[in-house]
Amino acid sequence: MIYVICAVYLCLSVSGLTFMKLGSLEGAKELLTIPIINMKISGLSLIGYTCYIFSFLLYTYIVTKFDLGIIVPLLAGIVNVLVMIVAVLVFKEKFNIYSCIGVCMIIVGIFLINMKK
Repeated sequence: MIYVICAVYLCLSVSGLTFMKLGSLEGAKELLTIPIINMKISGLSLIGYTCYIFSFLLYTYIVTKFDLGIIVPLLAGIVNVLVMIVAVLVFKEKFNIYSCIGVCMIIVGIFLINMKK
């Protein structure tokens, strides 16, 4: 069951970041603006914030169930790789050789951290 919670965390975290970005793009219907920092909030942004809040709540539960030095780098690495994939596919951001090397290093790091002694 804990692995299902980890998967839900990953989905909520990545979708939260994705919706926050989508809500900040030109053309997103603005619901309100925070004047001091001129931050525009749209419906998509609110969906993103909601997903991210729930992902954080799950994260606080997950870190109590695993070794902290294992689970934090593991989840952070997976989130980083998934966000990179979403950035390329959804937002048409550039993916160059350095991005590829970075993603490969993250994946190798995940395997190294989780290797049994």
